[in-house]
Amino acid sequence: MESYNRVSVEERNHPKKSSIPPLSDVLTELRAQMIHYTTLLIQGYIIPNTDVSKSPLLTPILQQTMPRGFLTELVTRTHTNEKLFLKVFNPILQNLFG
Repeated sequence: MESYNRVSVEERNHPKKSSIPPLSDVLTELRAQMIHYTTLLIQGYIIPNTDVSKSPLLTPILQQTMPRGFLTELVTRTHTNEKLFLKVFNPILQNLFG
């Protein structure tokens, strides 16, 4: 999430430079790769997840420390794959709503 946030900082600090290719393309791809990494992490492919009922996203959501746009992009990039979407968001919803 820190890396995702750094992309936003780069865009804020250099709006013109970051809005035209090739830098704009690189920043978009970086965000996509970070979301992909997050989905792999949540699924337990990178670090085995022993407690699948608790999402690593729960604390940042509850503490409101998630970078702006992160959750929206995570939903956008996972919603077309129902199995992946449920694997990512079911633990969050179960913890929030019991």
